[in-house]
Amino acid sequence: MANIEEVQICIIGAGAIGRAVIDRLVNGTSVPPENITVGRGRLWQGEGKQPEAHDLLAPVYDWFTEGFGTADLKDAKALLDALA
Repeated sequence: MANIEEVQICIIGAGAIGRAVIDRLVNGTSVPPENITVGRGRLWQGEGKQPEAHDLLAPVYDWFTEGFGTADLKDAKALLDALA
């Protein structure tokens, strides 16, 4: 039987995938991977798992070389700062 954390991760992933599919069908775009990671990071932050959330989000954020002015990456940076 799955534990609560596994179920939560599946729900977050399913929601993100659903949004990505709908957005892709309607607008021809998709949900960026950092949005999915930020959502999981916030979940873990709320559960008191700040180090795990930081370790999850930091490599995704560090992968980017541009676009730091976008709302998505500003949101990711704000969460990273809160987790530091």
